[in-house]
Amino acid sequence: MIEKTPRRRATDAERQRTSDLLAEAMSRGQLTVEEFEERSAAAFNARFADELDGLLDDVAPEAPVARARRDEPDRVHDAVAHARDQVGHSVQNASGFSLGILGGTEMKRWTCGEAHLSLAILGGTELDLSDARLESHSTTITAIAICGGIDVFVPEGVRVVCDGAGVLGGFEVSTDRRVRVHQWELPDDAPVVRVTGLALMGGVEVKIVPAGGLP
Repeated sequence: MIEKTPRRRATDAERQRTSDLLAEAMSRGQLTVEEFEERSAAAFNARFADELDGLLDDVAPEAPVARARRDEPDRVHDAVAHARDQVGHSVQNASGFSLGILGGTEMKRWTCGEAHLSLAILGGTELDLSDARLESHSTTITAIAICGGIDVFVPEGVRVVCDGAGVLGGFEVSTDRRVRVHQWELPDDAPVVRVTGLALMGGVEVKIVPAGGLP
């Protein structure tokens, strides 16, 4: 008698990667908002890994999650290695605050603290992490935009978690078309940048950019 191989149960990381890829598909116009919400809910409720593949078959630009995890491509390895190189240890004088009031502030080639607060009131701030030194493997940026705007540039190879809120404004994540490493492909131990906060009659945008940085 041939024993049937049991179905492998999905992990939380695989569910999150699937949701990330569905969001990218929606941004490319492959899914409507309603379709994204339906499939994303199905992803987080999925019990088995093969259920996730079915949600991606008609939209994924790369191989589905289960196949991608078997062999990490060189481009993923290189992007994550670049991101890890940006993480410092016991960094001194790391910046924990940026402010833009009735004007603009740009943070480039800087050291970002483990926790950073960015405040924009009738102005704007730009936080470029593509060529920054990160104090910690896990970085939390609290972005507060009041009638202003905050742009956060994060290099591919870094896992992005965005859970801010927009009130008469926007709080969103976008991906540069040149990016070759998608969020769902990143290993579990990739560096993490979490962006939280509030956009009140303003906007906060987290932009995932190529590992080489902005042009």
